Amino acid sequence: MDPLKEIRTLYHRMIEHLERVEQEPGNWQAILAFHREARRDLELVAKLMGELDERPRVTVMIAPQVQAVIINALTPYPEARAAVVDALAPLETTSS
Repeated sequence: MDPLKEIRTLYHRMIEHLERVEQEPGNWQAILAFHREARRDLELVAKLMGELDERPRVTVMIAPQVQAVIINALTPYPEARAAVVDALAPLETTSS
């Protein structure tokens, strides 16, 4: 069984039903229900295909004063200090 293929088949059947229901006047509840299901199917297909990334993303900004403290604290460790300075350099150009 190919889950992605099965979901796609269900989605296409859902669209066929939706098109039929849309032809019936005043059938808004059924139309809305089919739209909800079609949206859920699309969302599931996107997840299965890796097109929908729902992982949380966190951006951490370090104040210049904190950067300076870190760099100064690394003075006894020149290689580590240089690595941190190099790593922070691109951040300064993108935040300005």
